[in-house]
Amino acid sequence: MKQSHDVKATELRQGTDQYKRWEALPQPLDFKVYIFNVTNPYEVMQGRRPKVVEVGPYVYFQYRQKDNVRFSRDRSKVHYSQQQMYVFDPESSYPLTENDDLTVLNMHMNSILQIAEDETYDSLRLINAELNRIFGRPDTMFLRTTPKQFLFDGVPFCVNVIGIAKAICKEIEKRNTKTIRTMPDGSLRFSFFSHKNMTDDGMFTINTGIKDPSKTQMIELWNGRTQLEVWNNRSSGLVSSCNKIHGTDGSGYPPFRTGVERMTIFSTDICRTVDIKLTGSSSYEGIPALRYEIDSNFLHEIGPEYGNDCYCVNKIPKSIVKSNGCLYKGALDLSNCFAEWV
Repeated sequence: MKQSHDVKATELRQGTDQYKRWEALPQPLDFKVYIFNVTNPYEVMQGRRPKVVEVGPYVYFQYRQKDNVRFSRDRSKVHYSQQQMYVFDPESSYPLTENDDLTVLNMHMNSILQIAEDETYDSLRLINAELNRIFGRPDTMFLRTTPKQFLFDGVPFCVNVIGIAKAICKEIEKRNTKTIRTMPDGSLRFSFFSHKNMTDDGMFTINTGIKDPSKTQMIELWNGRTQLEVWNNRSSGLVSSCNKIHGTDGSGYPPFRTGVERMTIFSTDICRTVDIKLTGSSSYEGIPALRYEIDSNFLHEIGPEYGNDCYCVNKIPKSIVKSNGCLYKGALDLSNCFAEWV
């Protein structure tokens, strides 16, 4: 009888404590950002290798609130969107602050130059001639900025442009890239995460667990789909494992998982499922817990020898790849993922 009661306590039913915890996480998640600070930008422009120092973590509270909640007729599934809000945590980030001076790659300028490489010679020459007006006379391919500006507030460009520069900025705006937004004065701003702040990350359909507790909070659909069109599929045309959507959204897991070696999370930020593996026991404020960490196949073991070369999309122009055609350890080409959000 007790076991039946425990099972019901884990189901997603309106009016229960479990539902309240699911609808709005009682504690925010930690969102940590590390940034590579380039210490020799002018030497790089003379052909030297860049020297970088990893700075971080810059820690943000990530609050999640479920919206547009709708249950299926038999209550076995629930549809929702998830509002996300990021708030800087100065205490956990100390001694770092949101206003630290950093030198980083000028992402938006370099992206536009890469796009221009696909154009005709005359178009490329025209864009090069207008760079000063568009980007405020940059003296290197790098940018002096702050974490607050680079990550959320946005780096301004296309400010008070006229003539050909204005026409180029209009073309940039038409591409509807999520990392670039238009301001009320007509200028543009680039930032990594402003499009994720105070917005949702799509429509989810998950299992409520009332029929099978082992499937509680497991994703059934994302934006009405069971698969992505982001990564490479098999040569036969069948859907690859890279494009399959499964796991939870990371804010909850099925109950009674004691000793389960692996679990999966689907992350909309990187358009892929991530495996986490059991690494041992832990505790939180005296409560026994199990510790899970990201598996090595996330960024370190990618290629045909690992059976996951479907992640090797190679959409970055002139990128340096290994002999197996994939990027080196620690890198993942998210070009198609960003396009997915457009």
